[in-house]
Amino acid sequence: MPKMTEEHLQARRKQIIGAAAECFIEKGFKKTSMRDICRAAKLSPGAIYNYFTSKDKIIEAVAQAAQEQNVEIIASAAEDDNPLWGVAKMFFSMARDPACIRSTGLSLELFAESSVNSQIAKSLTENINASIVKLAEFVKSEQERGVINGDLDQVAVAQVLMAQFMGLKVHVFIDRKINIDKFASVVEAILNGQFSVSVRKENKR
Repeated sequence: MPKMTEEHLQARRKQIIGAAAECFIEKGFKKTSMRDICRAAKLSPGAIYNYFTSKDKIIEAVAQAAQEQNVEIIASAAEDDNPLWGVAKMFFSMARDPACIRSTGLSLELFAESSVNSQIAKSLTENINASIVKLAEFVKSEQERGVINGDLDQVAVAQVLMAQFMGLKVHVFIDRKINIDKFASVVEAILNGQFSVSVRKENKR
């Protein structure tokens, strides 16, 4: 039997994670069986177990993949003239994507599962923190440019912004009628220093 390349192994692993995520979205973690995942991935149980020894390990991988996507989104905004607003625009675009909003249910289930599964909690924490660290780098650059108050803690600012983005996805998941454009305009006002009335009056003088 020819040896599989690293690219093939990664592609197969991604195939399993993607299939499992769809099963979890449709049925939830508890009701999804390994047989369901095998069927969705179009692979034998033996093939699945070559990559993951249990359903919990697959759940951990799904959690990691979901959070790594956030890191990639944030990193991709590095070349934007205003990287923080670039990140915001990407998240607003995601909030308009039905497929992305559908997957928010999976994220909520992951958060709930983390309360009883320490490994998933660790994975979520590590990957969310990676997103925060990357976002904090952009905050620092905007502070150096004088766009954001330099007295504010960079990590705290990044955490607040991430909470806004994550919160929007949850809001839209619950109520699809939320006006994302108006939400975006408020975030833009905050990032551009136009949220406070007193600041706006000072700028007009």
